[in-house]
Amino acid sequence: MFLPVITDATLEFAALTEGSDLRTNSFGIDEPADAATVVPDQLDLVVMPLVGFDRRGHRLGHGHGYYDRAFSFRLDRGAPPLLIGYAWDEQEVDAVADHEADVPLDAIVTPTRVIRPTRPSEPPTDGSGAG
Repeated sequence: MFLPVITDATLEFAALTEGSDLRTNSFGIDEPADAATVVPDQLDLVVMPLVGFDRRGHRLGHGHGYYDRAFSFRLDRGAPPLLIGYAWDEQEVDAVADHEADVPLDAIVTPTRVIRPTRPSEPPTDGSGAG
């Protein structure tokens, strides 16, 4: 398992192993200390935090752009890694204002459903049987 590590204005990922030392970053989040990091395109799957989401796969983060910058290569090519957002159902909004640098999610998982965003011409699916 890898955890995100903030280095300057970038996001890298470090292995979390038994006995890993952790440090608290400037956002108050524990991250592996002094562990070798991997760049985001070396990962297979990433579970991403979010504040809100829409059915197109756009997410609201905390406004610093770390995840969008880290996975910007996904704008030119597909997975890997798969980008999965985990949220409460109540975090869904009608539409997230998106910008050309925003990297959409491949799926959003909530306690009650899995939403697979689709292209604008296709209806979204939410895994509950109702399109």
